[in-house]
Amino acid sequence: MQARGAGHWEKARKSGESAYYTFTRRACSPWWRVFDFAMHQPLLIAFTVSGLLFTNSALAAQTPPANDFELGAKLAEAGDYEGAIIAYSSAIGKDPKNAEAYHNRGSLKHNKGDLTGALPDYQRAIELNPKFAVAYYGRGRLKHDQGDQEGALADFDRAIELDPKEAVTYHARGFVRRQQGDVNGALADFSRSIELNPTYPPAYSDRANIKRSQGDVEGALADYTRAIQLNPENAAAYGNRANIKRGQGDFNGAIADFSRTIGLNPKAPLAFSYRGLIKSYQGDLEGAFADYQQALALDPKFAQIYYHRGMTYFAAARWAEALADFRQRCEFSEKEQEYPRFFIWLSRARLGEAQAADQELADFLAKRKAGTAEDWPAQIGDFLLGRLPEAQFLAAPETASDPKTKRNQQCEAWSYAGMKRLLAGEKDVAADYFRKCMATEEKSFAEYRFAEAELKSLGAK
Repeated sequence: MQARGAGHWEKARKSGESAYYTFTRRACSPWWRVFDFAMHQPLLIAFTVSGLLFTNSALAAQTPPANDFELGAKLAEAGDYEGAIIAYSSAIGKDPKNAEAYHNRGSLKHNKGDLTGALPDYQRAIELNPKFAVAYYGRGRLKHDQGDQEGALADFDRAIELDPKEAVTYHARGFVRRQQGDVNGALADFSRSIELNPTYPPAYSDRANIKRSQGDVEGALADYTRAIQLNPENAAAYGNRANIKRGQGDFNGAIADFSRTIGLNPKAPLAFSYRGLIKSYQGDLEGAFADYQQALALDPKFAQIYYHRGMTYFAAARWAEALADFRQRCEFSEKEQEYPRFFIWLSRARLGEAQAADQELADFLAKRKAGTAEDWPAQIGDFLLGRLPEAQFLAAPETASDPKTKRNQQCEAWSYAGMKRLLAGEKDVAADYFRKCMATEEKSFAEYRFAEAELKSLGAK
């Protein structure tokens, strides 16, 4: 049953259409950041003597309320949640067995952030009507918001058992499954949600996120595009699609999508930062730095912005400024510091601080938690410090598990090897390595951009 006032569900942020960020891999290499934007709105039901029904909000607005329950529905539709809660409380006082009134009041409290007040309302609704699917769905949302993922899944399972045709519940369950690492289960739920309601944008966006993480870039692109067609105000879908276009080398298309994201949400610092990064790829340094400045004005402690700007400084041979930004990136985020640390090493080496650069990187690697035998960042670090011979380092990508990973690592390997040769004064060999890096066509990689910049500086083709 698609209930009156239903809005799609995810974890909301204070700004309404804020980002729910999920890191997969590092940005500007094979790693990217995924955005999910959603609104958390109350899921209400309408009630007449005949039971539950779909409500035409325009008709309801023209008809005087017949009782407190209908008054609550009208006030909620108008956005007067406090008034609606009072009306539903009055309805409950007159009819203590009105499960629908308890549910609606709980949903409104939930939307306001009053989880403590909402939970007993959901539970009372279920006690009065154990087959009330929407109440299980509401309580499942609340349990998720409280961090009780298993309890949320149990409630969503029960809601689906009672009403297997409700798209929004499959989407909610898929969202929790994804958070728990059950990617296949989440994918199945998002697809089922789409089957039941092909015009439900959030299911397309979340399915796209999974497809993207699984390497199905074209499938993800199609789903983001469909989400945008269904909801042209979906800033998240534009941002996610922009990142795919960036990875494909479609920089004009990526800038257009990031610009649309900014138009819809002008307080999105990461969109400004990514747009600035792409402008730097295209040689528009003035535009790039203007975007970085705007991003930092919105959030001066956003680590990723310093990372992007640092890469732009590095590619422009502004080593000291690059070094400062890479340090800021590490200061503001302790997560995934490997590549910023490699770039700190490169910056210091270019500034003539080779010995200090080695010591700083060695200290970081000594504290870093060791990965598997195929730990690629560890191999990069060992190579930069002279612990891993060049031939062995350049051959390492051959053992990659899939062609995409192999190409990614080859791009990085040839770039870092070229940098070391350049630092040793071997310009011809360095140029050859940089050409091999660029032959991988990984145009969204920082290493590709560094190789491109060095070739230009060397006057090589």
